[in-house]
Amino acid sequence: MRGSPTLRTLAATVAAVLFAVLLFRITHSDTTTQARIEIAQPDKIPTLVRIRSSHTPSKLTLMLETRAIVELHEDTGNAWEIESHLVIPPEGVELLLEASWPEEADHAAVTVELEPEALDAKSETAWSDAGELQAYLTFRWQ
Repeated sequence: MRGSPTLRTLAATVAAVLFAVLLFRITHSDTTTQARIEIAQPDKIPTLVRIRSSHTPSKLTLMLETRAIVELHEDTGNAWEIESHLVIPPEGVELLLEASWPEEADHAAVTVELEPEALDAKSETAWSDAGELQAYLTFRWQ
């Protein structure tokens, strides 16, 4: 007995289709089964920001990129302590400090201190010229 040619053809076709499906699954990756790589967003760290000025400024702004961390528009003293949340990348944090003083305070100094949680406090000082100040302050932790 040799068997039916129709059954042999049907069995060979089923085997070829199963092989083709398995080969297709191996060679073509599906987005649902593909491993996804997610870029980790850095966490914001609670940070204490201290600002001290030698003279009371009439206006003071401390900015991180486009976000104002501190914005003072009236005479409120010459020392401030603000709690903020900052992203601290390995290359450091760069802040823009802008301040102005009345005419009687021609030259003034402003010290900005950042104290991120679980990191050492770092401070930078900038000096004004003719009652105006615009300075970039860079803080790095290693």
